Amino acid sequence: MGGFDATSNVLAGKLLGVPISGTHAHSFVMGHTSLHLAEGLRVTSLKGGGDVKLQPLVLKYRRDHGWGESNDGELAAFTDYACAFPDACLCLIDTCATLCSGLRNFILVALALDDLGHTPRGIGIPLILIK
Repeated sequence: MGGFDATSNVLAGKLLGVPISGTHAHSFVMGHTSLHLAEGLRVTSLKGGGDVKLQPLVLKYRRDHGWGESNDGELAAFTDYACAFPDACLCLIDTCATLCSGLRNFILVALALDDLGHTPRGIGIPLILIK
């Protein structure tokens, strides 16, 4: 008999209390079309200060690094996901331009989470075989 200690199914995690693990779906990223969709989302700071809006921290790092060309909707999706799962943030970075947008957007969100005392999990890049 096999077993598991986590699920990638968010609803099962919520209903059954099973820890959630894995990346979000491609459709989660595609459903975010604007930075406005992540405005006001908050994360509890583990370094004190209560709940903090995450997007302003993320956008500060974006300006500081000069990465304004990354995809806004993807950045909103990663910010949204990070607010929901600040210590289990594992982002799928192949939905938009993987290196010029996905990786950069994850780094921006990871830096902001780190500022608040959270540890992001990493990135996922699905393997695609082409014959």
